[in-house]
Amino acid sequence: MQKINKKGMMFEILLVIFAVAVLTASFYNLVISEGLFKENLGKSSTDLIEIDNEAGVKLFLIEDAALLNTFYSVIELSDNGGFSYEQVNDPTNKCKTWADCSLTKEKLIKNLQDNIEVNFNGFVKRQEISPYKINILVDGKNIKVKFSNKNADFSKNNIAFEINHEFEKSINYDLDKYLELYEKYKNQKYLACPVAELENNLVCNEEKEFLSFLYNQNIVFYLDEKSKVEYPLKPVITFRLPRPQI
Repeated sequence: MQKINKKGMMFEILLVIFAVAVLTASFYNLVISEGLFKENLGKSSTDLIEIDNEAGVKLFLIEDAALLNTFYSVIELSDNGGFSYEQVNDPTNKCKTWADCSLTKEKLIKNLQDNIEVNFNGFVKRQEISPYKINILVDGKNIKVKFSNKNADFSKNNIAFEINHEFEKSINYDLDKYLELYEKYKNQKYLACPVAELENNLVCNEEKEFLSFLYNQNIVFYLDEKSKVEYPLKPVITFRLPRPQI
């Protein structure tokens, strides 16, 4: 017959009692701090369970939305020739062509980060959650986006708690192609679209005051690498050059 370790059993019993006491005290403090009364304890417990379930679903959706919004922000960056949405659409800004404003690797990263912050936090706001901080790290063609929210708030019927939610998403995308095209074409002066001088995948369209260029990157973003589910849009670097006024 195996000898029973009474000290071990007593320790385990005390540990269980201690855990129950701590959880009870924590729940009591939460109830009191939120101004709830004893007759509402049953409903409060249900609310806590519902908040926990809703938080789990929302956090799952938020992480999926982070990848979708990252892809969309890259598309937006390419549509604007490397500039941010605000730079292109702000009437007080003069970044209409590559001849107007300069592009650097640092500016590209900052513009992409700004795009992600606007697009992703727009989704987060609709979930009634406080905004996330975005940070981008670029290593060659690998772009790692860090999402951080130390006070992701969830509430229901006067009960609220906060979650420290941090996660990362990585995509393969070459920002250096912008700089390569920018250095090659920023100072070019064309009266009309050139034909023989353009490189592969680059198309020119004539506008009244500008020449519009589109560079097809032939890049596919995958929502799921295993099943090869494709994101419906592809990045096409679009930029403009001013036509000399005669």
